[in-house]
Amino acid sequence: MTGLKLVPYNADLDPEAHNFLPWLWEKLKVDDLISIYFHDKPDVNFPTLVKLFSGGATVTLVLTGDEKQPKLIGFGALSGIGDKAASAGFAFFREFWDTKITTEAMKALLTYWFNQFELDHVFGGVAEGNRAANIMLSRAGCKRQGKLPQLQHWKGVPSDAVVWAAYKDDFSGRVDA
Repeated sequence: MTGLKLVPYNADLDPEAHNFLPWLWEKLKVDDLISIYFHDKPDVNFPTLVKLFSGGATVTLVLTGDEKQPKLIGFGALSGIGDKAASAGFAFFREFWDTKITTEAMKALLTYWFNQFELDHVFGGVAEGNRAANIMLSRAGCKRQGKLPQLQHWKGVPSDAVVWAAYKDDFSGRVDA
């Protein structure tokens, strides 16, 4: 998709990268994404976000718009990279929910991750009650693998996790990211 730009975020390689994080933290709070994505950590705070973005996870920012006024759509994070597979998570900002751009952003993230890290599989889980995210993953080409009981939270309540997988062969050449 044209108009999307993926930007790797690596706090370990860029000492100035952390300057972006206070803005992101405020945006996550405004969109109430803290309670959605960090439900199991009621004491989550800014240092927790810094740790997520600097230790062990590979974070990719997704932007849209032109060079002069890019707009952050959200981000994806990979962890446990190894043996041609990784675990993924993502967060898109509220203004983009239920829009086609999140589907295109997910396709772009997956294609980028497959190519950048030479992965064959990417796995992740989404709360069963999060219909929009589950529909988006299906439309992005991910395949539903099953459910894990009570692994997630949805609106403050324990929820089954729908396990999704994306396979490199399904994404080859689909998105020019």
